[in-house]
Amino acid sequence: MLAGQLYFAWDAATDRGGAGGASFACDSLLEFPLSSAASCVWTTDSELTATLDYRATCAPGDNMTALADVLKAYCAYADCSCWPLINASSTVLRVPDTPLMPAAVFVAPERVGSCSDIAIDATASTGSGGRGWMSAAWSVNCSTLPPANLTALRASVAALGAGSDILTVPNALLAAGKAYEFTLTLENFLGFSAESPPLVVAVSAGSIPNLLIVGGATQRSLAPNPLGLFAQASVAVCPGGKSGSTALSYRWLCTTFAGAVSTSVDPRFFKLPACVADDLVRCCASSPPAR
Repeated sequence: MLAGQLYFAWDAATDRGGAGGASFACDSLLEFPLSSAASCVWTTDSELTATLDYRATCAPGDNMTALADVLKAYCAYADCSCWPLINASSTVLRVPDTPLMPAAVFVAPERVGSCSDIAIDATASTGSGGRGWMSAAWSVNCSTLPPANLTALRASVAALGAGSDILTVPNALLAAGKAYEFTLTLENFLGFSAESPPLVVAVSAGSIPNLLIVGGATQRSLAPNPLGLFAQASVAVCPGGKSGSTALSYRWLCTTFAGAVSTSVDPRFFKLPACVADDLVRCCASSPPAR
């Protein structure tokens, strides 16, 4: 499994260290973190590409050294034996020319009851470069809260989610009838960061089922591919209360493709075979209160 590539350029043509256009072990020419786990190839007489494997740990700011006594300057003559070998030279690994930007992907309910916590899972977010986030900062807004309450809520949310891509806000911090906007700012190991669009979660009065679509609220599938969605739901009961039943009934509604009928025998799944629509199909799930 590959982890990426590094690109090196010399300010003049070289003899490629005798490697020609063949692949060779990078640590015979270069020194950088885990260079022994990389394969190198010359693309021109002055440019080289190092392909990293999954063990790669190098990051912007790391020192990159071309070893001494391996290369010579390019020589177009028949006898170049008197040309000296090149001394060692070093540079610092820079960030990619094309930024790798984080993009938050939320798995969370759109509405919870006043007795439920708000749980947001952003572990499916992209742009980490296969490593842990350098930072993850949560923020919240609720325009209808008194300023003092909002300030306290923001401090609590920042502390609860500090450094994590998972956030759980206890219902004791929430008020029924309010809608809360959550944003997440992620920074990857390359130093690129981005703030997510707001995720709005409304708090209803009383107890309602907790419902979310596994994989996030927005999912896409091309018409030639089958579509599969899974609804995860549970009964929420207020402290001291008692539910008459833990059974839930599921009803799927497809708003842009009225003829869509799920082929799944499990009501928690919504499945469509390939090529049942000409374009992307957007579906949503709803569940009535538990009875």
